[in-house]
Amino acid sequence: MTGAWKSLLPALAVVFILTGCSGEDVTGSHPDYPRTWISDDVVVIDDDPGMRIHDISDNTMILERLGGRTVSEGDLLIGSERGGFIRLALQIEPDGSLLRIKTKPRFLVNAVVMGHADRTFTIGPGSAAQMETAALYTGSGINLDGIVLYEGEEGSSAIVVVERGSISFSPAVDIGIAINGRRVTRFGISLEGDMDIDLDIRAELPEEVRHSRVTRVASFSQPAKMMIGKVPVPVTLELDIFLDSAIEGSVTEPCDAGYAGSHTISAGMEFSGMWKGTGDLPEMTFELPEMAVGPLSDCSIRIAVRTELRVSFYSADTAVIGVSPWIGAECEILQFPVWKWSLTGGLSIARRFAPKSLDWRLPGFEAQALADSVILDSGPYEEEDYIFVREWGSPGTGMDGFDQPRSIAIGQQGDLYVTDQNNHRVVIFDRLGEYAGEWGSYGSSAGMFIFPAGIAVASDGSVLVSDSGNHRVQRFTANGAFLGEWGDEGTGDGQFVQLEGIAAGPDSLVAVCDSGTSSFSIYTVTGTFIGRFPSVLARGAAFDAASYIYTAGCRSGGVTKTDRSGQPVAALGPDLCVTDIALDSAGNIYLLDYDLDRLEILDPAGNVISSIGSSGNGPGEFDRPGGVAVSPEGWVYIADTANDRIQVFAPK
Repeated sequence: MTGAWKSLLPALAVVFILTGCSGEDVTGSHPDYPRTWISDDVVVIDDDPGMRIHDISDNTMILERLGGRTVSEGDLLIGSERGGFIRLALQIEPDGSLLRIKTKPRFLVNAVVMGHADRTFTIGPGSAAQMETAALYTGSGINLDGIVLYEGEEGSSAIVVVERGSISFSPAVDIGIAINGRRVTRFGISLEGDMDIDLDIRAELPEEVRHSRVTRVASFSQPAKMMIGKVPVPVTLELDIFLDSAIEGSVTEPCDAGYAGSHTISAGMEFSGMWKGTGDLPEMTFELPEMAVGPLSDCSIRIAVRTELRVSFYSADTAVIGVSPWIGAECEILQFPVWKWSLTGGLSIARRFAPKSLDWRLPGFEAQALADSVILDSGPYEEEDYIFVREWGSPGTGMDGFDQPRSIAIGQQGDLYVTDQNNHRVVIFDRLGEYAGEWGSYGSSAGMFIFPAGIAVASDGSVLVSDSGNHRVQRFTANGAFLGEWGDEGTGDGQFVQLEGIAAGPDSLVAVCDSGTSSFSIYTVTGTFIGRFPSVLARGAAFDAASYIYTAGCRSGGVTKTDRSGQPVAALGPDLCVTDIALDSAGNIYLLDYDLDRLEILDPAGNVISSIGSSGNGPGEFDRPGGVAVSPEGWVYIADTANDRIQVFAPK
């Protein structure tokens, strides 16, 4: 089954741009930050060639002097080693070339009175980040082939596996800090990147199952350093990519579902007087993936690709901001091969701030969702009670071509027989529209047709065709071998003027409609005439399980129910312009309305209980529909005559 629709899935964009003055990677200057001002008593260990760290613990540092350089009590010692530190020297004990210093933590703003830094990092596939992964990193992305999403109970054969899959994602992380007058006045992080997802999933669930699983397929970590003037600001970037999967239902045969899409992710947070997300909502486009499913029941497969980006300043318990954008794809099987699908997108922001190194006046807050996710449902046309399964056919003469398909009958093995009126033939399909054969051509000899109209399958399996242009009924085997015929042109018994629909009953009776004489006739399956009965402009006929006959025509006063002797029993339903009629096993009546291009469904008492369709040429739309048939499972097949196709609908 294939299909393609383009839609839009919103995700959240938070654009964070900081501009300022000197420092590494500064993108511009700001009037409030004419220069970077570093406190005079700061000693930056990273950049001092005469001093290096020998050891460091919670409250003690040991520095090794390589020259005459020394430090004094009250100095701020700054460096990026061991996760980064800013410490106030309280007490210094010289020991040869070593200085043993008692310290206590201080804020970044104790070192930088005024300054600003912006920096962009790339993390993920293609970057220099270190990576741990459950999948295989190929250089351009993450290979997901063979990842098992569900393996069932011990000893069970139930399995859901990614047969083929990959994720490519190389985001840019922008970080900015601004300090003004010993306060952090701006602080922000943003994540920008394109995520390409391609998954083929295979499910084989021999019994009912409800299962969910989170699989971390990649974890990237990258230490980095920002500079405010000469002061280093160490950060740690961590990016995890997860597959969140949920499987529910049961499968009678293996089911394959696929998803492919490219998505732009833009997210972030900024503090400038208050915490907020900024930016517009970008558009995210996607196409419906190709899916192939086998016969199954009540199964849904949901896959979400979720990223978690965490940025830690100095250490994991100091200041952490995380953004978690995610994209989900869902394939839900309602009844083979009826499917629905949806894409889901969302973004959450997690924050934890314990400012041991930045500034206590920068407030902390609880983790919360920045916005609710947005779900876009799409897929086949559906009504309240029915959903579109598929269609087949187009104008033409080949195996998938039609020229005014007129009627449909369902064989004993579930095959479909369609009269292709202007191609003067009968075409056989399986229940999903795969071509299975045909017979007939233009002419008047046995097995030939001129504008065949109705078609029916008798209780003995033989196929009956109302050969309109030849004013006769022909009988065939299920494979199209000629068995016999009856009828010629006229108004007498056994004759026809304008042949229309034909129906076969459970006890070898056949009803044939003749709109030219506003009547229907009853025959045995081999053509023995039983009787002719009035039916205004009769075009369609059907039998119920008790051999009552239902006929209808265009503006004929509704449906007429008669017994097998032709005596009227009841008049049912609205007065429509009916082209064909069918009954299901429950006795519900299906009427094709030629005027309104739709199917009306009546209960056995003639009350309208449902409908399908409207005028047009899309799924669930019709142009002068000519024939209807209902399978034992309740599937509805409609010959969409002027659109040269067959449409199939299933009950929900």
